Amino acid sequence: DVFLLKDVFTSINPASTALSVWMKDDMLYLCGDAVQQLQLFDVNGRLMLSRQHCDKLDMSAFSEGVYLLKVWKSNQDCEIIKCIKQ
Repeated sequence: DVFLLKDVFTSINPASTALSVWMKDDMLYLCGDAVQQLQLFDVNGRLMLSRQHCDKLDMSAFSEGVYLLKVWKSNQDCEIIKCIKQ
């Protein structure tokens, strides 16, 4: 899935274990199952940041471009979300 990160709410999966992602004012928010860990990679595979037990990221320091957000949820499921910062 590809999401343009603006002031828009985006739902990844309509199931009850859904992870919702949205961006407002350069802050990326995650809501759903408790996020155990997340990692943000650039398109070259470089790890840009890693956080545990986090539900938001400040994206203001990052350049415009494509990023991959890897999210581990409390039930050990892992989702990879392609994000485009404009």
